[in-house]
Amino acid sequence: MWLGINNYSPDFIDNTEQFITKHDDMLHSLIGQSIDGINILWNKTEDEFYSIAPVLFKISEIQIELCANKLDEFSLTYNLIDPLTEVEPSDMGDGEVWFYEWRRYSGFIKSSTITGIDILELLFESRVIHDKDNPELIGQQSSNWLLHGIGLQTLDYYVTVYNAFDCNGVSFNKEPNEYIKYRSL
Repeated sequence: MWLGINNYSPDFIDNTEQFITKHDDMLHSLIGQSIDGINILWNKTEDEFYSIAPVLFKISEIQIELCANKLDEFSLTYNLIDPLTEVEPSDMGDGEVWFYEWRRYSGFIKSSTITGIDILELLFESRVIHDKDNPELIGQQSSNWLLHGIGLQTLDYYVTVYNAFDCNGVSFNKEPNEYIKYRSL
């Protein structure tokens, strides 16, 4: 159980190549199938999307559960969560209790057939600003590509679940730029 969700244990991976190796066959099997719905966990107490919980995609006979964590971890599981099962409330420790329910994502457009799948990577750049042991390193910059999310191209739209910095973001736009790389499977 994770976040009070029965039978759910995310399988977070922080390496794009390992993620592709583990999930390539299953992701390819989704091509030609229809996205029939998207569910998110709703925080009824705060009246908002509980964005640290997985996003559920009903795709023909399978459900995939997508979840981002930390800066570069992503989990893909399938058929673990029953959106009809109650999620346990969270005691926030200050006397407040949060209650949840699964809801159909209001941004979901319509059922549509998947024609392609992308793995998204985010360019992460950093610069050394202090190093008392190695002052010659100050100002040096490094960069690498981090596992960032999954994009599904359909006949009618493009939908992405991505890492919104330690929570899940959902978008119906494909906006390539210098900081996002789309790796087609």
